[in-house]
Amino acid sequence: MIKQIEVTLPAPSGNQTRTAYVYLPKAYDEKKRFPVLYMFDGQTAFFDDTAPYGDSWRMGEILDKLQAEIIVVAVEADREDRLTEYSPFPFQSKYGSSEGRGEAYMDWLVGTFKPMIDAT
Repeated sequence: MIKQIEVTLPAPSGNQTRTAYVYLPKAYDEKKRFPVLYMFDGQTAFFDDTAPYGDSWRMGEILDKLQAEIIVVAVEADREDRLTEYSPFPFQSKYGSSEGRGEAYMDWLVGTFKPMIDAT
């Protein structure tokens, strides 16, 4: 099962509301603990219709097939400034540039989002 929740995070352009996808294994039981894998680019992790290029990684299908007992949480990326959101330092390259605001994203992920997932 893949649940979708709305989260607000500190994006490069200011706070943004985005979708976070939460995969729960078939063996999920609220009384049991499971490891949690956090992934970037949530829009690409599970569904073709949300993947920017039309093909997702199909994580849910793969994990179901493997009968993996793991929770996977994937937050959508900032579609306008993904490199600035993820990179901890500024850079320029032929592939793009970054203002290097990744520390703010990681602070939110570890300090706000992870505790919310742990609590639920």
